[in-house]
Amino acid sequence: MLALEAKHESMDIIRKRLAENLRAAECNQQAKCTTSLSIGMVHYNPEKPCPIEELLHRADMLMYQEKKFIQGK
Repeated sequence: MLALEAKHESMDIIRKRLAENLRAAECNQQAKCTTSLSIGMVHYNPEKPCPIEELLHRADMLMYQEKKFIQGK
């Protein structure tokens, strides 16, 4: 998901809303399995520009770090 023009301060709100919507979808469907959410969030800094591929790579790495953290609990 790309949150274009979202402020850095909005990242926690976006994370919370995604998790809430995932839980609501699970409750609405009587699923026999559960889902989990791993998020890697990065913020583009126009003062230190970098290509979109670099941003996606950073977000991907953060997502896998979160996934490992969640699995370790």
